[in-house]
Amino acid sequence: KIAEMPGAKASGLSSDLPLEGHWKRIFSVEGYQPPAGAGLNLDSHSLVLGDYFQAMGIPLLRGRLFTPADDEHGQKVIIISQEIADKYFSGRDPIGGRLKWGTPQGGDPWLIVVGVVGDVKQGALDDQTLSHTYTPYLQRPEDEMKAGSAQNMNIAVRTVGDPMSAAVSMRTAVWSLDRQVPVTEMRTMEQVVSQSTAPRRFNMVLVGFFAFAALLLAAFFPDAGHAAAWGVLAGGVLQLVFILIAAKRAGLDLRIAWPRWTPEIKEFLVAFGAVTFGAASVMLAPFIDTVLASFLETGSRTALYYADRINQLPLGVLGIALGTVLLPEMSARLALGDHT
Repeated sequence: KIAEMPGAKASGLSSDLPLEGHWKRIFSVEGYQPPAGAGLNLDSHSLVLGDYFQAMGIPLLRGRLFTPADDEHGQKVIIISQEIADKYFSGRDPIGGRLKWGTPQGGDPWLIVVGVVGDVKQGALDDQTLSHTYTPYLQRPEDEMKAGSAQNMNIAVRTVGDPMSAAVSMRTAVWSLDRQVPVTEMRTMEQVVSQSTAPRRFNMVLVGFFAFAALLLAAFFPDAGHAAAWGVLAGGVLQLVFILIAAKRAGLDLRIAWPRWTPEIKEFLVAFGAVTFGAASVMLAPFIDTVLASFLETGSRTALYYADRINQLPLGVLGIALGTVLLPEMSARLALGDHT
């Protein structure tokens, strides 16, 4: 249906698109002797159907592409990337060679190499180009039928003129077969590339913005310490503002609810008053040490810091041990109704 659309030159399906590959598989190559200490062979993998290679402009370098005869009744075949041919079939013709998923001793069937295509970036543009394999969608194993990679397929269409002008025709073609199939994320390859590089572009803009802001505000602070302190304060205030705005949009009313001083609350505070004081003292101790160390010679602050760590070590070990033993016991007793 899609291949018959006006302006469509080639169309096909794939489980992954370039720059968005997520499916990785371990594979073995018949006759390949890995060097000592080498790990398992890992590649990006895609299920394809139709004229996917022509639609994406992936060149055929050797052999043939898949045909309708490569179905569940035909010989199990596979197409490999140039990187696999160079690395694992060095000095021999890859056409007719055999690959299988997993280790050579595994129970998966051997797949016959029928073609070699050009390398394609499956991750970010600056990532290393991984080995890539393709198998016919009609020959997918039963376990892949249940996997998300086989259930969520991408339609690739090479068109004449504006690609987005064919969006309506593509939806109509799919829905003419089954209106329950969702057709979403209609994008051009330019948009796919833009989305892939968006995090890096955002980071560059962010770094540039903060660098410019640092130069602009340098005159207002005597040193970097003051600037960092004010920056932390401003960041906290902005975070609170964003949280309040998001909460309001979600219909949440954030306000301080003062506790009701019921007899149970008072009893709880009295019982845990010592624990609260002890926990607070642990937090206050480093602050007091820092103040005291400021009046002493150089190195005193570091010595007090490590002394606090050594002092808290047995307390932490004891607290973890007691919590590990007491909390399950207390939970079991509460579940049985024992509140003593």
